[in-house]
Amino acid sequence: MELVSSYPWWYYFLCLLIGAAFAFALYYKDKSVPEKPRFVWQLLAFLRFATVSIISFLLLNPMIKKDNKITEKPIVLIINDDSKSILYSKDSAFYRKQFQAELLKLSAKFPTDFEVKQLSFSNGLLSEPSSSFNGRVTNLGKTLTDIEEQYGNLNLGAVVIATDGIVNEGPNPIERALRLKAPIYTIALGDTTPQIDLLIKKVSHNEIAYLNNNFTTKIEIEAFGFENKATTLTVVELKENGENISLFKNNVSITNSKFSSNYDVVLKAEKEGFHHYRVSLTPLNGEISKSNNVKDFFIEVVDNKTNVLILGSSPHPDLGAIKQALKPLQNLNIEVALSQNFNQNINQYQLIIAHQFPAQMGQYNAWINKATALKTPILFIGGKQTAWNVFNQVQKNLQVNLRNSATSSRVTAIHNSDFTYFTLTPNCISKIQSFPPLDAPFAEIRPSLNTSALLYNKVENVNTTIPLLAFSNNVTPKLGFLLGEGFWRWRLDEFDKFQTQDATDELIRKTIQYLSSKEDKRFFKCKTDERIYAEDASIFFSAELYSSAYEPVVEPDVSLAITRSDGKQYNYVLNRSTSSYVFNAGQLPPGKYSYEAKTTYNNIAYADNGTFSVQSIDYEGSVTLANHKFLQQLAVQTSGKMYFPNTMSKVVEDILNRGDIKPSIYTEQDLTAMIKYRWILGILICFFAIEWFMRKWLGGV
Repeated sequence: MELVSSYPWWYYFLCLLIGAAFAFALYYKDKSVPEKPRFVWQLLAFLRFATVSIISFLLLNPMIKKDNKITEKPIVLIINDDSKSILYSKDSAFYRKQFQAELLKLSAKFPTDFEVKQLSFSNGLLSEPSSSFNGRVTNLGKTLTDIEEQYGNLNLGAVVIATDGIVNEGPNPIERALRLKAPIYTIALGDTTPQIDLLIKKVSHNEIAYLNNNFTTKIEIEAFGFENKATTLTVVELKENGENISLFKNNVSITNSKFSSNYDVVLKAEKEGFHHYRVSLTPLNGEISKSNNVKDFFIEVVDNKTNVLILGSSPHPDLGAIKQALKPLQNLNIEVALSQNFNQNINQYQLIIAHQFPAQMGQYNAWINKATALKTPILFIGGKQTAWNVFNQVQKNLQVNLRNSATSSRVTAIHNSDFTYFTLTPNCISKIQSFPPLDAPFAEIRPSLNTSALLYNKVENVNTTIPLLAFSNNVTPKLGFLLGEGFWRWRLDEFDKFQTQDATDELIRKTIQYLSSKEDKRFFKCKTDERIYAEDASIFFSAELYSSAYEPVVEPDVSLAITRSDGKQYNYVLNRSTSSYVFNAGQLPPGKYSYEAKTTYNNIAYADNGTFSVQSIDYEGSVTLANHKFLQQLAVQTSGKMYFPNTMSKVVEDILNRGDIKPSIYTEQDLTAMIKYRWILGILICFFAIEWFMRKWLGGV
C-alpha cells in the first residue's frame, strides 16, 4: 500500500498549518464560556485541528495505491461441430440424442480451478452449445479466428474440438490454430468408411453467359457401394410457369464400389435474363442421403461485354491487383497497358481506369481529352506521379490543391454511411476500415456538390470528411476518384488476415459496375446490391426518390414486395437514410425472385421493379467422408492429441497432466481516492460531534 498525490510533499505540512490556525483562532483566550480545566480546551483544540487538517488533506485528492494479486483460471473450450455433415454417418442417432450430454459430463470432470466453456461452431464460433446440426458449411478456420479474437488475451489453456474433419469453407485451419498458442485436442466424429450414397459432388459454371453463345457446365458425381448399379443424370431448366425443359440426359453405369465421373454439359444461352437449372441423379435404394442427388444453379444471360482499359503512367503493383480483382467478371474484357506503349483507339473502351493520371510527362495525357469528348467513364487513381494541377483542369468535380508537393499522407479508410450510389456489405466495410494506409496527397481536397465520397480519410486515428474514394453523379461522363495508391497492399493484407480477398474484390467490382452503368434519370429507382445470392447471404436493397428539381427526397414511405417464383410474397417498408432508402431483407430460401418497390410523392405514384436469384448451397452433402487424418495433423501440430468418442474422457487427464496449463497470476494496481473511504468520513463526524457536545456541555456556542 502506498500514498500517492499529484501535489508536492510540503502541501501536507500546509494542511497541518491550516488546521493549527483554525484551532488557535477558535480556542486561544476564548472567554465565551466559563473557565474549565485546561486539558478540556486542549482536547477541543486538538479535535478542531485534526478535523480541519484532515479536510484540507482530502481536498488535495490523495490516492491509495494497492497491488492486488489476480489469479486467472486456465480456460478450456469444448466446442462441437453443429454442421449437417455430422448426421451423414451411421452414428447419427447418437450424435443427435446423446453426444451433447456426453460433452457435458466431460466438462464436469475438470476441477474447479479450470474455467470450462462449452460452445458450438459451423460457419464460425457460436455463443451457445447446440446439437441442431443444421449448419450449411463447416468453417473451422473462421472458428479458430473467432476464438483468437475472443480468448486470445485471456489465459486460454486448451481447445477441445469435436468434429468430423470435413472443412468446406474459410481459411486454413492449421495456420489459424498455430496462432492460438494453445494445444488443440480433437474428438474424431463421423465415418472414414464411405457410406452407401450417390451424390452430385460439384457443379462448376460461370455466373454469366452471353446471348446466343454456348456455355459449359462441369458436373462431378460420386457413388459409394453401388457397384454394377445404374442411374440417370439429367439437367433441366425450370421455367417460371412451372414447366421443366429437359436439356441433357445421360445413363450412368456405376462400375465399382468407389465410383466417380465428370461430365461436361454444353448449354445454349437463348434468352436474356436469369435462367434456373437443376442437375439431378435418379435415387437408388439404400442411400444415406438423397438431398445431395440434386443441385440447382442460376445463369444470367447478357447481351454484350464491357471493354475496360487499365492504363498506368508507369509500372505499379496496383495495376495487377485491380486486374486480378476484376478477372472473374465474365462480362468484362480487361486490357492493361502503360501510357508510353499505348497506341490503341480510345473509343473502343467503355471504361478507363487511369492510374496516376494526368501524368507529369504531359505527352502521355492526350487520351484524356479524347475520352472526355467521347463521354467515357474514368476512374482516376492518384499517386505521387500525378500532375495535380493538370488534374484540376481536365475535370471540375473534385479539386486537389497540394499543400506541399514533396510530401504525401498515410491514410486509412473510414466508410461514409450517407453514401447512396451503391452499397457495400457490412463484412466488406469492416475489413476495409482495418486495411493498411494508402499514400494520399497532402492537400486541400474540395469535392463539388454532385460528388459524394464512399470512403473518407482517417489520419492517425482521426476521422475526417476528406474524400479518399469519391464518385460524381448526375454528370456525363461518370467519374470516380481514388486519391491514394497502394490498393495492392489491401489485397495482400486481406489475404493474410482472412485467406480471402472478398472485400477488395467487392469494392473494386462495385466501383466498376457503378461507373460502367448507364445514367439513370428516373425520379424513383430501386435495386439490389447483387443479382445472384447464396442462400446464406443477406439481400440488401437501396432506393432513391427525387423531386422535379432532381433533389433527393426521403419523406414518403417506400413499400417493397418480394415475390418468389412459386407465388410466396414478402412485404416490407424500406428504412430511411439521410438521402435515400435502404433495407436488409436478410436470407431468403433458394429460388428466383422478382421485386417491386412503390411510393407516392406530391400525388404522383412511382414504382420500380427487378429480379434476383438465390442459389442453394449443399457443401455438407457434397463430402460425407470424415477426415480423421486432418484432425490428427491439427492436434499433433498444436501439441494436442486426437480421441474418439469412446475414449474422449482421457482428454481431461491429459490436460491435467500438462505442466504448462495452469492459473495465470499477475499483479494489478488499484488506485482509490482516500475521500471514498467511509471510515475517514466516520472519524470526521465523530470529531465534529464530540467537539459540539463538549462545547454545549461547557456552555459555549
